[in-house]
Amino acid sequence: MIARPAPFGYAAAMASFIQHGPAATSWTLEVARTDVHRTRVVAEVDGRPPEPGEVVLAVERFALSANNLTYAATGDTLGYWQLFPAAAGWGRIPAWGHAVVVASGHDDVRPGERYFGLVPMGSRFSILASRSRLGLRDDSPHRAGLNPVYNQYAATHDNDAVRLENDALFRPLLIASFVLDAFLRENAFFGAGTVVVISASSKVALGLATLLHGSVPVAGLTSRRNVGFVEATRRYEPVLAYDDLDRLPRFGPSVVIDLAGDAALAGRVTAALGDGVVRAIRVGSTHWDAGQGQDADAFFAPTHIQRLVKAWGPGGFEERLSAALDRFADLSAPWFARSYADGPEALTATYASLADGRADPARLQIARPAR
Repeated sequence: MIARPAPFGYAAAMASFIQHGPAATSWTLEVARTDVHRTRVVAEVDGRPPEPGEVVLAVERFALSANNLTYAATGDTLGYWQLFPAAAGWGRIPAWGHAVVVASGHDDVRPGERYFGLVPMGSRFSILASRSRLGLRDDSPHRAGLNPVYNQYAATHDNDAVRLENDALFRPLLIASFVLDAFLRENAFFGAGTVVVISASSKVALGLATLLHGSVPVAGLTSRRNVGFVEATRRYEPVLAYDDLDRLPRFGPSVVIDLAGDAALAGRVTAALGDGVVRAIRVGSTHWDAGQGQDADAFFAPTHIQRLVKAWGPGGFEERLSAALDRFADLSAPWFARSYADGPEALTATYASLADGRADPARLQIARPAR
C-alpha cells in the first residue's frame, strides 16, 4: 500500500479517520529498531483502489505477548522486519491475528473473507495475494526468502469470538510446544528422565508441560514474581525461582529447554544441574533483552513444522495440532483472565507494559484495532 506516513497520537488518529474516512486511512504502531521501548503511531492515507492481485485487509484482532518482543529482538537475524516494511530506523513488529478483506484487486478474493496469519500492530495492511492450500499467500517481493510459514494466511469461517481469540492467543505458541514435544519423543528424550524448562510461565512452556504431563517429569524455572502463577497451573514439579537454583535437585539425565534465551541464566541452570544435562535446547527468547546463548542447540519451529507436515500430511498435522490446542484452551481457562486493547492509545500502553517487563502472565492480551 503506497502511503504517506506521519507519527501521531490517539486524538490525531481519530481526526484523520473523520477527515479521510475509514476506507482511506489506517494507523500502525512502530518501534525504534535500536530501542524497542521507543514507539510511535503512524498514519497512512491512501484512497487508491487495489492494484491487480493486491488485497487490503482490516485487522480484526491479534494477540500480544512476550513473543512479539522476541520477533523484535530477532528481527534482523530471522527477517521479521521484512514482513511489514517501515521507514529507516523503525520497525513494525508482526503479531498473529485475524484480518478481514476490505478491498480486493484479486479476481478470486472477495471482501468480507477472514484470514488468520501475521498482521502488523495496526488497523490494516495489504498483500500481493495468490491462492494457496490454506487460503492466501503473500508473494510481495519484500517477503522473498522468508520461511513460507510466515507468508501464509489461512481462511477461517468461524464466527465464534472465543475460538477466534483462542487461535490468536494460543495457536502460534502452542504450535512450537507441539513440534517440540514431537521432537523430544522422536528422540526418546535423548535418554533423559527429566525435562527442565526455563521461563516456565510462558505459554510455549505451559503448552509443552501440558503435552508432556504424565509422560516425563517436568521442572519449571521462573522469576520470583511468577512462582505463584506457575505453581497454580500444576504442570511442573518442582517450581523454583531463578534465584533459588541452589535448591535445584540433581535429577540425573536431564534435557534443558531454554525459552528465555538468556545466556547467563542458562549457564547458571546447567551449572546447577551438573553433568546430568544430556541436551540443552534453546527454543525462544522471552528474556528478549538478554544476551543470546550460543551453547545450546537452537530449535527453529517452522523447520520442524514443515518436516512434520511432510511426514504426517497437512490434514494429519492439522488434526493433531487442533486437538492439542483445544485441550490446552480448555485446561488453561481457569489460569487466565483476558484484557483488550482497543485502538492506538490502548495498544501503545499495553505494548509498553510488555517491553518494560510489567505484563502479568495470568492476563491474556488481545488487541482490537478497529474498536
